[in-house]
Amino acid sequence: MNYWWLVSGGIGLITAFIHLISGQSGVIKPFLLCDLAAMPRAVLHACWHMITVILFASAIALLYLGVNPISSGSNVLALFIGGQFVAYAIVFLVFSFIGNWSRKLMRLPQWTLLLPIGVLAIVGSLAL
Repeated sequence: MNYWWLVSGGIGLITAFIHLISGQSGVIKPFLLCDLAAMPRAVLHACWHMITVILFASAIALLYLGVNPISSGSNVLALFIGGQFVAYAIVFLVFSFIGNWSRKLMRLPQWTLLLPIGVLAIVGSLAL
C-alpha cells in the first residue's frame, strides 16, 4: 500500500464531488445564464465537465495505485498526475494574485485542494 497515493486520491475524490455539486450551481449556472453566444457557452460547459472527468479519473487512478503500488508504470503515472495538480494549483494562485480584489489567496481557493493532491502524489512517488 502507498498511503501517500491513497490520501491524495481521497482528497481528489472529495474535490471531484465538490466540483460536481457545488461548482455546478455556484459557477456554471451563472455562466450559462449570462449573455454569451451559444457556441462559447457550450464550449465552457463542455470544458467544465472535462475537468469533472479529469478530477474523478485522477482520483480513481491514485486510489487504485495506492492499493496496487507495484503495478507497471505506477510511479510514472502518479508523478504525472501529481505534476498536473501542482500546475493546476499554480494557475489558480496566479489568477488569484493578478485579480483586483482583497484576500487574494482565498478569492480562488481551489488551489488549497489541488496542491495537496499534487504534492502527496509526488511524495508518494518519491517514497517508493
